[in-house]
Amino acid sequence: FPSGLATHSMIDAAISLAQEKDIHPRDILSVECGVGPLATQVLIHDHPKTSLEGKFSSQFVTAISLLDRKASLDLFTDEKVQNPETVELMEKVRMVLHPDLKDKWVPSSTIVSVKLKNNQELSKRVNDAKGSPENPLSQKEIIAKFQTCAEPILGRPKVEQSINFILNLEKE
Repeated sequence: FPSGLATHSMIDAAISLAQEKDIHPRDILSVECGVGPLATQVLIHDHPKTSLEGKFSSQFVTAISLLDRKASLDLFTDEKVQNPETVELMEKVRMVLHPDLKDKWVPSSTIVSVKLKNNQELSKRVNDAKGSPENPLSQKEIIAKFQTCAEPILGRPKVEQSINFILNLEKE
Protein backbone atom coordinates (compact mmCIF):
# COMPACT_ATOMS: atom_id res chain seq x y z
CA PHE A 1 0.00 0.00 0.00
CA PRO A 2 1.23 3.55 -0.64
CA SER A 3 1.37 4.35 3.07
CA GLY A 4 3.52 3.70 6.11
CA LEU A 5 4.23 0.04 6.86
CA ALA A 6 2.46 0.30 10.22
CA THR A 7 -0.83 0.85 8.34
CA HIS A 8 -0.68 -2.22 6.11
CA SER A 9 -2.24 -4.84 8.40
CA MET A 10 -4.80 -2.20 9.44
CA ILE A 11 -5.76 -1.68 5.79
CA ASP A 12 -5.99 -5.44 5.19
CA ALA A 13 -8.23 -5.88 8.24
CA ALA A 14 -10.55 -2.98 7.32
CA ILE A 15 -10.89 -4.04 3.68
CA SER A 16 -11.54 -7.62 4.72
CA LEU A 17 -14.24 -6.58 7.19
CA ALA A 18 -15.90 -4.27 4.67
CA GLN A 19 -15.99 -6.96 2.00
CA GLU A 20 -16.77 -10.03 4.11
CA LYS A 21 -19.43 -8.36 6.25
CA ASP A 22 -20.66 -5.88 3.60
CA ILE A 23 -20.14 -2.93 5.95
CA HIS A 24 -21.42 0.41 4.73
CA PRO A 25 -19.99 3.63 6.20
CA ARG A 26 -23.47 4.98 7.02
CA ASP A 27 -23.95 2.03 9.40
CA ILE A 28 -20.72 2.57 11.36
CA LEU A 29 -20.89 3.96 14.87
CA SER A 30 -17.19 3.65 15.74
CA VAL A 31 -13.97 1.93 14.70
CA GLU A 32 -11.07 0.94 16.91
CA CYS A 33 -7.67 0.01 15.53
CA GLY A 34 -5.76 -1.99 18.12
CA VAL A 35 -2.03 -1.78 17.44
CA GLY A 36 1.38 -2.38 18.96
CA PRO A 37 3.66 0.35 20.34
CA LEU A 38 5.55 1.07 17.11
CA ALA A 39 2.34 2.02 15.30
CA THR A 40 1.44 4.50 18.05
CA GLN A 41 4.79 6.21 17.51
CA VAL A 42 4.73 6.47 13.71
CA LEU A 43 1.03 6.97 12.93
CA ILE A 44 1.08 10.52 14.24
CA HIS A 45 -1.63 12.24 12.20
CA ASP A 46 -5.03 11.81 13.85
CA HIS A 47 -6.53 14.61 11.75
CA PRO A 48 -4.60 14.61 8.47
CA LYS A 49 -5.00 17.52 6.09
CA THR A 50 -2.76 16.36 3.23
CA SER A 51 -2.11 13.12 1.38
CA LEU A 52 1.35 12.89 2.95
CA GLU A 53 -0.14 13.12 6.44
CA GLY A 54 -2.73 10.53 5.37
CA LYS A 55 0.05 8.02 4.75
CA PHE A 56 0.81 8.18 8.49
CA SER A 57 -2.75 8.25 9.79
CA SER A 58 -4.65 5.24 11.11
CA GLN A 59 -7.83 7.30 10.78
CA PHE A 60 -7.34 8.05 7.08
CA VAL A 61 -6.21 4.61 5.92
CA THR A 62 -8.99 2.89 7.86
CA ALA A 63 -11.60 5.31 6.54
CA ILE A 64 -10.64 4.85 2.87
CA SER A 65 -10.36 1.09 3.34
CA LEU A 66 -13.92 0.96 4.68
CA LEU A 67 -15.28 3.52 2.20
CA ASP A 68 -13.60 2.34 -0.98
CA ARG A 69 -12.68 -1.22 0.00
CA LYS A 70 -9.17 -0.55 -1.25
CA ALA A 71 -6.18 1.65 -0.45
CA SER A 72 -4.66 2.36 -3.83
CA LEU A 73 -2.36 5.12 -5.00
CA ASP A 74 -5.23 7.09 -6.57
CA LEU A 75 -6.88 7.50 -3.13
CA PHE A 76 -3.88 9.14 -1.48
CA THR A 77 -4.70 12.68 -2.54
CA ASP A 78 -5.31 15.92 -0.68
CA GLU A 79 -8.84 15.91 -2.10
CA LYS A 80 -9.60 12.47 -0.65
CA VAL A 81 -8.15 13.40 2.76
CA GLN A 82 -10.33 16.54 2.82
CA ASN A 83 -13.46 14.92 1.34
CA PRO A 84 -16.39 15.40 3.76
CA GLU A 85 -17.36 11.71 3.62
CA THR A 86 -13.78 10.69 4.44
CA VAL A 87 -13.50 13.26 7.23
CA GLU A 88 -16.80 12.12 8.75
CA LEU A 89 -15.62 8.51 8.89
CA MET A 90 -12.13 9.46 10.13
CA GLU A 91 -13.79 11.12 13.13
CA LYS A 92 -15.20 7.69 14.12
CA VAL A 93 -11.80 5.95 14.04
CA ARG A 94 -9.43 5.77 16.97
CA MET A 95 -6.14 3.97 17.38
CA VAL A 96 -5.34 2.30 20.69
CA LEU A 97 -2.48 0.27 22.10
CA HIS A 98 -4.06 -3.18 22.21
CA PRO A 99 -3.21 -5.32 25.27
CA ASP A 100 -2.54 -8.39 23.09
CA LEU A 101 -0.08 -6.39 20.96
CA LYS A 102 1.67 -4.24 23.60
CA ASP A 103 4.91 -6.24 23.31
CA LYS A 104 5.02 -6.22 19.50
CA TRP A 105 7.59 -3.74 18.22
CA VAL A 106 7.10 -4.75 14.61
CA PRO A 107 4.17 -3.35 12.64
CA SER A 108 2.83 -6.76 11.71
CA SER A 109 -0.38 -7.15 13.70
CA THR A 110 -3.53 -5.07 13.96
CA ILE A 111 -6.97 -5.76 15.33
CA VAL A 112 -9.69 -3.63 13.72
CA SER A 113 -13.05 -3.60 15.51
CA VAL A 114 -16.12 -1.96 14.00
CA LYS A 115 -19.19 -1.16 16.05
CA LEU A 116 -22.31 -0.71 13.95
CA LYS A 117 -25.32 1.45 14.76
CA ASN A 118 -27.36 -1.72 15.36
CA ASN A 119 -24.88 -2.54 18.21
CA GLN A 120 -23.30 -5.38 16.25
CA GLU A 121 -19.53 -5.56 16.76
CA LEU A 122 -17.23 -7.00 14.11
CA SER A 123 -13.53 -7.61 14.51
CA LYS A 124 -10.65 -8.75 12.33
CA ARG A 125 -7.06 -9.46 13.31
CA VAL A 126 -4.34 -9.43 10.67
CA ASN A 127 -0.94 -10.70 11.76
CA ASP A 128 0.92 -10.42 8.47
CA ALA A 129 -0.11 -7.80 5.95
CA LYS A 130 -0.46 -8.70 2.29
CA GLY A 131 2.89 -8.12 0.63
CA SER A 132 4.94 -9.08 3.67
CA PRO A 133 7.40 -11.99 3.40
CA GLU A 134 4.96 -14.11 5.42
CA ASN A 135 2.04 -13.20 3.12
CA PRO A 136 3.55 -12.38 -0.29
CA LEU A 137 1.80 -10.86 -3.26
CA SER A 138 0.90 -13.16 -6.12
CA GLN A 139 2.36 -12.51 -9.56
CA LYS A 140 -1.02 -11.09 -10.63
CA GLU A 141 -1.01 -8.68 -7.66
CA ILE A 142 2.57 -7.58 -8.38
CA ILE A 143 1.67 -6.87 -12.00
CA ALA A 144 -1.44 -4.91 -10.97
CA LYS A 145 0.62 -2.85 -8.52
CA PHE A 146 3.24 -2.14 -11.18
CA GLN A 147 0.54 -1.08 -13.64
CA THR A 148 -1.08 1.26 -11.11
CA CYS A 149 2.23 2.91 -10.26
CA ALA A 150 3.83 3.01 -13.71
CA GLU A 151 0.96 3.79 -16.12
CA PRO A 152 0.57 7.44 -15.11
CA ILE A 153 4.27 7.96 -15.92
CA LEU A 154 4.96 5.58 -18.80
CA GLY A 155 1.54 5.04 -20.34
CA ARG A 156 -0.20 1.72 -20.90
CA PRO A 157 1.72 0.58 -24.03
CA LYS A 158 5.16 0.94 -22.39
CA VAL A 159 3.94 -0.69 -19.19
CA GLU A 160 2.55 -3.68 -21.11
CA GLN A 161 5.81 -3.90 -23.07
CA SER A 162 7.78 -3.86 -19.80
CA ILE A 163 5.60 -6.55 -18.24
CA ASN A 164 5.92 -8.81 -21.30
CA PHE A 165 9.69 -8.28 -21.35
CA ILE A 166 10.09 -9.12 -17.66
CA LEU A 167 7.78 -12.15 -17.77
CA ASN A 168 9.76 -13.51 -20.73
CA LEU A 169 13.20 -12.42 -19.57
CA GLU A 170 14.65 -15.92 -19.81
CA LYS A 171 13.91 -15.85 -23.56
CA GLU A 172 15.57 -12.46 -24.16
